[in-house]
Amino acid sequence: MKKKLFILFLMTFGLFANVAFCQNEIEIPYDVGKNYEEGLMHIQKKEFLDAFRCFKYAAERDFPPAQYELGICYMYGEGAQVNMTEAFKWLMKAANGGEPMAYNKLGWIYNNGIGTERNLEKSMYWYEKGANAGDPYAQYNLGTNYLRGNGVAVNFAKAKYWFEQAANQGL
Repeated sequence: MKKKLFILFLMTFGLFANVAFCQNEIEIPYDVGKNYEEGLMHIQKKEFLDAFRCFKYAAERDFPPAQYELGICYMYGEGAQVNMTEAFKWLMKAANGGEPMAYNKLGWIYNNGIGTERNLEKSMYWYEKGANAGDPYAQYNLGTNYLRGNGVAVNFAKAKYWFEQAANQGL
């Protein structure tokens, strides 16, 4: 009975699409992996609102890859309005959950002070964490900061090292 009332509620308020697009989350409420995968498929099809709904469902259930994707949705306005505060929140959750793709994005956010206060020490921390995890973009950004002395002392040897690491991965 509760399930039928819930479906009626969703249909009444135009939220039923979330149920249909995200693999019957009412019937499979703990299938966060499936929702995450569906979100990725919606992104490929440029169905951003549907992807956002799926990522949000999985992200709210503490799935770091979905938290990262939800942060990206907020960052670039894919399925939601651009909201850098929300982007920062979800990317931080993803990074704290061990999602390596979030590290470089947090480095950029702290480096630019968008969605949070500018903090070059934290920027370097996240760039370094991403670089050590093998992210070529974080390696490039870390090299740039060493080259420019952005948040650290200028260090051409470290800049060269990180640029080479990024280049070795095709960046």
